[in-house]
Amino acid sequence: MRLLGEILEKIGAEEMAFVGARYVVLDGCAAYIESVKAVLSFTPDRICVRAGKGTLVVSGECLCIRSFADGDMWISGNVCGVARCSE
Repeated sequence: MRLLGEILEKIGAEEMAFVGARYVVLDGCAAYIESVKAVLSFTPDRICVRAGKGTLVVSGECLCIRSFADGDMWISGNVCGVARCSE
């Protein structure tokens, strides 16, 4: 079982899917995204990634990529949202 499935099972939450990538935002303090293929841009308030069939942007403050391995990305910081990336 992948990490996202384990997290969702433990907290009783449902996953979100966008452009073919699954993700979850945990209480505004972290985000976990599956199917990440590449980091397109990275600043402390915006991270844009190629994931699934498109691109996603994570917005917030003091964002930091904590882990990126095997297509799974863990982002910490004050996460405000996840949306389509315009790049």
